[in-house]
Amino acid sequence: MTELGTARRVGDRTEMRFVRQLPHPPATVWAAITDPEWVRRWLGELQVELRPGGSYALRWLNGDASATGTITALEPERLLEVETDVHGTLRWELTPEDHDATRLVFTATTALDSPQPERNLAGWHWHLDTLAMALEGHQEDWAQWDLPRWERLYARYTA
Repeated sequence: MTELGTARRVGDRTEMRFVRQLPHPPATVWAAITDPEWVRRWLGELQVELRPGGSYALRWLNGDASATGTITALEPERLLEVETDVHGTLRWELTPEDHDATRLVFTATTALDSPQPERNLAGWHWHLDTLAMALEGHQEDWAQWDLPRWERLYARYTA
């Protein structure tokens, strides 16, 4: 079972942090988080101008959530940071590991009130698990997305 994410207060915001070890090289993981065709497999519909200051628009396909923003940091195959309107700062950090693997650290820093952090922790956890499955060739069926899996994750975060 995948390690749980963590949440901590940073000023008036909540920082949610996840660490994943992915058995794929950084170039592949980078494509999975930046290429709209890849992102559709595990997160949603993405329109992006992949450059510092570029636009970023994401629409989740397992609900009615969306986020628009601006790329605030970009180092290909290492770092993507986006400041969004609704979901705060989204940051993906990729570090190469032995045997063509990647350590992914994902943080989402946003203004959330309880119980929202637990809901969002479960949601990001679900999507990061789905990212790992997409890297193995899985294509999420958004019309039949796995709500029971999210509910089990939510129960773990609220326990």
